[in-house]
Amino acid sequence: MIRNRLREEFALSFAEWPKSLRSLCLQYTGNRPENHNISPFIRSVAGNDFLSLTVNALSQQLETNWLLSVSIGPETFWPPIQKTQPYWPRLSHFELVYTAATQSGQWLFDKDPRWREHSPDESDDGSSDDYDSAPQDHKPDLIRSMPLDTIRDIYIAAGDAARQMPQLKTMELEDSIPGIDGLEDVLGCCPSHGFKYDRPSGAATWISSSEFHVTERMREAWDAAAKAHGHFQVNIENFKDYDHLGRWDD
Repeated sequence: MIRNRLREEFALSFAEWPKSLRSLCLQYTGNRPENHNISPFIRSVAGNDFLSLTVNALSQQLETNWLLSVSIGPETFWPPIQKTQPYWPRLSHFELVYTAATQSGQWLFDKDPRWREHSPDESDDGSSDDYDSAPQDHKPDLIRSMPLDTIRDIYIAAGDAARQMPQLKTMELEDSIPGIDGLEDVLGCCPSHGFKYDRPSGAATWISSSEFHVTERMREAWDAAAKAHGHFQVNIENFKDYDHLGRWDD
């Protein structure tokens, strides 16, 4: 309850920020259980997270927006209830690093079927884990790296928002999945999932270490965004490994 109240008070403080603010770099860590077999904390109703809605409103005055280690939902981009459609007349760069669960208690990732079982009774150095901790943090079991449908809803909302950003050049969304015992050796890389929209090429690119499929609704949302930016249609790219990640830095 205390953390919920602090989140709301922080969101309310946005009203005191200057209207002339054009660049934002905000880190507000959204904690999720270290034990991935436990349901995430519920801090808001789905689609109505006050902090996410406030960030959405604030972002409409920005030119650049960086959000780090935050918990997000579709309303971060596109609120389900609107008096008028959101519009970002100046925003050119948007970068987001998000946590693996929403504030409404939904995981964005599931267990990858290739994950190898490991003993949760031993720490990394082989010693027993005999310290006392909260139930949600007891014997961490980090297994989630495969995207769920909940994250597809976020990509649809992001595409709807991008359509309303006439100056947008790039949008990047990346998870903050920690290293996962038993899976990194199988994949040959750190489990990760990321997305980038590049306006000059009209490309919407997903790169994921786990299986991921672009739905028709996702394609429609980003096709509309690309057309709003002067392209005939969106160029969808979907890679299953992170060997392609370096191309984003070109």
